[in-house]
Amino acid sequence: MDTTIRQTTLRGALRVAAATLTILAAMSPASAEPLRFGEHAIDVPAPAGFIAASTLKSSLIRYHEGFMAPSDRLVEIYVAQADVPRVERGSLGKFDRSFQLHVQRARDGELTSRAEFAELAAGIDEELAGLEAQLDELRNAHFWVRSGATTLVRDEKGRLRWWTFAGLLANAWLGTALRSLRTEVSARDNLTVTLDPSVTVDALREAASATDLDEVSLSDAVVPEAIDGLKFSECLPREMAIRVVSARLDDRRNARAALQETIHSAVLA
Repeated sequence: MDTTIRQTTLRGALRVAAATLTILAAMSPASAEPLRFGEHAIDVPAPAGFIAASTLKSSLIRYHEGFMAPSDRLVEIYVAQADVPRVERGSLGKFDRSFQLHVQRARDGELTSRAEFAELAAGIDEELAGLEAQLDELRNAHFWVRSGATTLVRDEKGRLRWWTFAGLLANAWLGTALRSLRTEVSARDNLTVTLDPSVTVDALREAASATDLDEVSLSDAVVPEAIDGLKFSECLPREMAIRVVSARLDDRRNARAALQETIHSAVLA
């Protein structure tokens, strides 16, 4: 079963989601902070459990807008309550969960007729139906996924991967910490850490419980290109440059979260 979601489909779905939020905002109950669209102000309530970033630190919006296409304007970011202290401390980095409200600059402030609204709503329904079908395929292909847990999966070819869903940097820390279980392999990505085929789930559990990430270093994994890419790298002693790069790669927070979760196992036939 092909479970790959094409980037074009994802981008389209994200654009649809942004349009949906904009449309629903116009029909939503009033909130304390109206948002401006051209000459119009619309009350957009934050999703339950989330806070509008503009009420905390406006530079967060400007920072993330720099990664968007020039044709779009980032109107608002909604961050989870748990991330509010990070935003207040000035963090501009990634958040585990957040919502973004975009608008196309070419249509910013334009009113939509009933006919245009109906056409857009029909397109949204069609896109969402297709996305739901693809999500069903993913759920069926990854039937072993459990909330709040990680899974050691042996696939049809005998390859063994620990599905952490922790992200690329966190998995780099986990891969380094578990090097004794990775003597024959080295692959890792955003979702998984590959382990030697002979590793058992009990061995992984034991290694995970004994891991102290404060004693782990990624200095051996820092490549010369990463050091050369530092601003004023020629002025930095090599050891200091390695420390700078390693600090930028530090995602032990998510790595620790993965280590603390229950580890299940699955074999794919």
